[in-house]
Amino acid sequence: MKVIIIDDEKAMHLILKRMLAKMAEVEIAGIFADTAAAYAYLPIMRWI
Repeated sequence: MKVIIIDDEKAMHLILKRMLAKMAEVEIAGIFADTAAAYAYLPIMRWI
């Protein structure tokens, strides 16, 4: 499963990235600080 992380705190990016890395079925497709950046990334994700 591909997931994206959206959080405005850099520390949470690291915490969530480490937590999700322990799950073999999870692939982090992107990490964003705001929803606008994540939303702009979604059309690109359709082709991956």
